Amino acid sequence: MANPLPSEVVEYLHHKVKLNESQIQWISDRTEQLAAGVVDDYYITFFIEGRNKRRLIEAPCKELKSIQRKILDRVLYRFAISNAAHGFAKNRSPCTNAEAHAKHREGVKQRSAWCALMIDVKDFFHSIRGSTVWKIFAKILEHRTSISKPSVRNALADLLTALCVKDERLPMGAPTSPALSNIAMLEFDYQMIKYAKKRHRLYTRYADDIVVSGPFANDSFKTLEGKLENLHLKVNPKKTRVCRPHRAIAVTGVTINSGVTTVSRRYRRRLRAALHQTRLSVEGATTTKVLRPEKLSRLIGQAGWCAFVNPKHTSLLAQAREIQRVQEEAV
Repeated sequence: MANPLPSEVVEYLHHKVKLNESQIQWISDRTEQLAAGVVDDYYITFFIEGRNKRRLIEAPCKELKSIQRKILDRVLYRFAISNAAHGFAKNRSPCTNAEAHAKHREGVKQRSAWCALMIDVKDFFHSIRGSTVWKIFAKILEHRTSISKPSVRNALADLLTALCVKDERLPMGAPTSPALSNIAMLEFDYQMIKYAKKRHRLYTRYADDIVVSGPFANDSFKTLEGKLENLHLKVNPKKTRVCRPHRAIAVTGVTINSGVTTVSRRYRRRLRAALHQTRLSVEGATTTKVLRPEKLSRLIGQAGWCAFVNPKHTSLLAQAREIQRVQEEAV
């Protein structure tokens, strides 16, 4: 059976994206559905419960996920993102995001005017449109391939977009969505870096969490809101806040008041109390009464987070691991 994909497209997918024959055949067998955007059958949809809301997760099927990972590694990760983006980027994390503001704060002369404006973008992934994704791939193909024919580049941009979007927007759950969101926000990041620098402020972004800190940083709200609206993105008013030095300042969950990244004392106190109660429960457990594995996993994750943010808190992780050992022996 003849392959409906143009030979130039097949060559790009094989040699540049490194798709194997079965992956290319999977795409070839579904060209009509992909072109029409009919991809619901290739995603598993479910909700996860967060502290404040339910999140819709659209996880691609095994075949599509493997293709998306190749696109991520071979195409998207080779596109530079801004220094202000700390989410889903190599050697960057919530800690590097917080550290940047902690260091910047130390150099601010107007300490009394210092504050941090924190906003959250509403429905971030779902607000990034398929047309934006198409422009990203079209730009990459124009400048980073030897394909000279615009018609072939457009066909490839159409196909790559179809493989990475669902319902004409980024799905939360696809491995390509975080990287595409960073590229989509590239110009916005550059504009905000320039804007903040002129005012002796610092701008960073961790996915949909945006922080501007410095003298009178709260004045940045209208500018941020306007530039986001230009991208068809909206501020989540329920998560907008201004933090000042007399209160705990947490940037992406990392406290920076002392000038050193750490986890808040309140968080650590609660974790210590939970570890203590769990230890008592495990030590007194029988084979018919044991700790739920998901609760222990959550405590280990929380302790691991504390240790990751500040190595001084590794004792919390050691306690959690010891409880896990005792629990396993009890079972």
